[in-house]
Amino acid sequence: MAKQRQKAFWTRRCIHVSWGCLLLGGYVLNPSWARWGISAWMLTMVLLDWGRSKYAPWEHMFRRWFGWMLKESEARGQFTGATWLVIVAGLLIWLFPSYYLPAMMILTFGDSLAALLGRWLPLLHLKGRKSLMGSLTMGVISALVLGWFYRGEPALYLSGAGLIAMVELMAPDSTENLWVGLSPALFLWLIRG
Repeated sequence: MAKQRQKAFWTRRCIHVSWGCLLLGGYVLNPSWARWGISAWMLTMVLLDWGRSKYAPWEHMFRRWFGWMLKESEARGQFTGATWLVIVAGLLIWLFPSYYLPAMMILTFGDSLAALLGRWLPLLHLKGRKSLMGSLTMGVISALVLGWFYRGEPALYLSGAGLIAMVELMAPDSTENLWVGLSPALFLWLIRG
């Protein structure tokens, strides 16, 4: 059972990073095309994920293919983390296009590295499966990303990094991707307009 949980963890991390890179790469290559492509991807994911709780044959197929890597909340019918990742990309590209890149970079890389290092070297468990190392990692990655985009504004990227790390720590496990993805954009929008 532990081996299967480990496999599920690594598979979820690979999906998270690869999809995040696709969403980032599409935007970098062609922002106007990416807006419509990400919107279509988001709509598809929402319909597929929502449909599994409404259409028994689809739920059966979904569980046969992906059931081994679902979190408890996802197995109970809530959206998967992968669906939330694409929903966040869609929301960011329409609501906060100026902050799409830093927010998606933090979600893609910060969240994954926080999970990996938090599991590898937990130091101190803070909340459920969350650890001090995971929160520190999220803060450092957030500071690096925000610092890269907003050089010369240390107060901005250090306070933003602290906020994002707190959001990652406090966010419900089932919607963590939503809050971790939106928090950098909301913070930047409130600070920079």
